Amino acid sequence: MSSPAVEVEDLVVTYGSVRAVDRLTFEVAAGSVT
Repeated sequence: MSSPAVEVEDLVVTYGSVRAVDRLTFEVAAGSVT
């Protein structure tokens, strides 16, 4: 199995005191997005 084209682990996005994204994790396989 090959490594993913994109890999995100535990992404957190905050705007001021608002946490918009809390520990998002995902992978995108190479060739899966066109």
